[in-house]
Amino acid sequence: MTKYIKKNITIFLILCVTLLSGCQVQSNRESVNSELQNEVQADQVTFEKSGLRTYIDIYEKKLFYMEIDGTTSDFYVYNFESGKNKKISTISNFALKGKSNTFVGDTLYFYISTYDGTELENILYAMDFSTEKMRPVSKNSYSKKLIPLITLDNKLYSLQGKVSEEGTLTTFVEELGSKGTTEQISLGVGNVPRQMVSIDSDDECLYAIEKDRKDSHLNCYLTKYNQDFSFTGEVNITDLFEDYEIMDQIGSFFVFHDFVCLTDYSNNTIIFERKEDDIDVLLCENDMEYIVNNSTDSPYEYFYKRNTNDIYKFNTQSAEIQIQNYDLKNNSSTIRVVLSNQNDLLIVKTSEIADDSTENIYLIPKRYDTE
Repeated sequence: MTKYIKKNITIFLILCVTLLSGCQVQSNRESVNSELQNEVQADQVTFEKSGLRTYIDIYEKKLFYMEIDGTTSDFYVYNFESGKNKKISTISNFALKGKSNTFVGDTLYFYISTYDGTELENILYAMDFSTEKMRPVSKNSYSKKLIPLITLDNKLYSLQGKVSEEGTLTTFVEELGSKGTTEQISLGVGNVPRQMVSIDSDDECLYAIEKDRKDSHLNCYLTKYNQDFSFTGEVNITDLFEDYEIMDQIGSFFVFHDFVCLTDYSNNTIIFERKEDDIDVLLCENDMEYIVNNSTDSPYEYFYKRNTNDIYKFNTQSAEIQIQNYDLKNNSSTIRVVLSNQNDLLIVKTSEIADDSTENIYLIPKRYDTE
């Protein structure tokens, strides 16, 4: 796998600004004049283009990714500071990996589903960036795959599900111990049986999308629990699901500050503000992805628009958005994926030129963002 490394190249970011209004983004797509342009020093590496490569996460200046070949998956760390690429591990019976990852300190946790004969087994892995070693922590054979995984008070929790002999899915939250032990956590609202669709955390509380049926009608709720898992409140979001035809098919669910981001399986993303007993929809957009941010002290969250060069910078204090166009002096490529840590954005650009077999990866410091 040939890689060409160019360090500290100069990248010009052309910034455009837009404001949120209801469920529409009103955009004035005028380029900022040249004297206000940022001249950004960024690290770059060029990989061979591969649709079987998954960029998993970044820690400091290290990119963690995997390459899939049939049922074999190889895991690597690319170090932007040393310019070296290191193979970390190989899984020979690989089946699935979801988008959900979470850090505890310098260790990244994530689930992989592997083939166990004709069945699928879920294995929790830990990637320690200090030692650059990857190890299995625990495993289960629960029915639910693509398992949501979160941290709360520096502890790991996952949303699991089992199907009964009658075909009913029962969901539950499971606490994961450092030595691979598991403990089921009881969450519920009164005597009403509910099924959890997804979970997330803001490091202080646990949030869940839950559903139940009454008189054949599907009801959906955004519920909140404190650190001892006591129920503290809920908002009925059934109308939201019906108005946007989401039903219960949630691909991703994120909570940040007073806002929630939902993406359904049709890649429709909705951002709304949480209120005491209601919600206020701020934005709905197709093919927009939330960029998971492991920093809890930043007032900004980021999104990117698929098959474009646009990254949305969302100010959680003012509920304003800046659309930043990262064409990076190359209009013939678009963003494939964006990752984020406390200090940097990692942007993977794929060429739209048919005979260009490379993709460029840029590590761009967030301090160059304009206010």
